[in-house]
This record gives sequence, structure tokens and C-alpha cells, in this order.
Amino acid sequence: MKHARIGDMMTVGAVPPRLAKALAVISAMMHQSFDFNPRMLPGKSRESCVLSSLTVRDFLIAIGCANVRVRPVVTIMVAERDGKQLHSLGIGTGEKGARKGYWDGHLVVTADAFLIDTTLYYARRDAWPLMPGMVALPVQRGRRPMYGGLKPIAGLSLSEPEERYEFSMVWLDNPGNAGWERGPDIDPMRRTPVVSAMLGKFSAERAA
Repeated sequence: MKHARIGDMMTVGAVPPRLAKALAVISAMMHQSFDFNPRMLPGKSRESCVLSSLTVRDFLIAIGCANVRVRPVVTIMVAERDGKQLHSLGIGTGEKGARKGYWDGHLVVTADAFLIDTTLYYARRDAWPLMPGMVALPVQRGRRPMYGGLKPIAGLSLSEPEERYEFSMVWLDNPGNAGWERGPDIDPMRRTPVVSAMLGKFSAERAA
């Protein structure tokens, strides 16, 4: 599928016009707006999938996108060269446990049949320099279960054929991992000002 870039956001496939405009606002404003909050450490939102995904969910619902919800997932990343694995990473697998004070999981948003992940920054590695900080890609249905019986809901593959290099990611639906619902980042007061600013930007661009 065709890939495109909107700032730090990579889009995959044919994104509906309303969602494309929303993704442009998210890319330009969300993390930047959180960075201006004096009560929050700069960069906090880039590593907080709960805070960022709830912000994206509220914003997309407010502008009328369809079937918007947050979803806990397991995310697996693998880089290979010449068919040999260079590095791999699993987020929310439960194998090593989460850092102290963090939930062992990953939260994303699905809307308009797209999956939106806005907190890939902290998963960047030298083995996959092609990976974006944020991505929006089509939800894929009907794929076989993998990794403990969890079903894939989206996948991404980036390659450099001349280097015989391939990087792949898969997001696996994990609805039973609901620990995020008890964390401090669910507090709506943390995200309401940012959602409001994004709505203002979206409305201004529609009127222009």
C-alpha cells in the first residue's frame, strides 16, 4: 500500500478526507500542545499511549468520525536483513513486565476502519530507522490468530530492497488487558485542553 508522511505521522493506504485532515491536526498539535503544559514533563505524551490515545479518541468522536474506540493491543516489531533477524521488540507481551509505575500493555485507537498509533517514539531502535513516531493504517480483518491466540488487527511492512532489509510490525487485539483503565492518565482534565485546541484548529482549517 502507498505510504505518505504528515510530519511525524505515516499514513498507509487511502485515508478518508475527514480523517486525513484530523491526522494532520494530530501530527501538528497534539504532542506539541502537551509539551506546553507546565505540569507535564516535555515528551510525556509521546511515551504515554493511554493519555495520547484517549486524546485522539475524544478528538475524533467530536469531529464525527465513525466507530471510534480505544483498544489494548500487543505490538510486535521485527527487523531482518537477508532473512536473518537483526532485532525484535514486543510491547505489552507480559514476558518481561512493565517498568515500575507503567501498565504492561499498549493502547491504540481505531476509527473509520483505520488503526492510529501515536506513541511509537519510545520504541525506536537503530535496527529500524524507517519506523515513524506515529502511524495510521487500515484495519485488517479475518487474519489468523498468532502469538498466544491473539488476532492481528493491522500490520505494517517497510523495506529497502537494495539493502535486502525489511522491517515489519503487527498489532494484535488484546481486549482482556484492561489495566490501563486504572491509571492516572485516564483523568480527562489532563487531555481536555489539548482536545479543545485541536478542535479549534480543525474547525479553522475547514473554514479556510
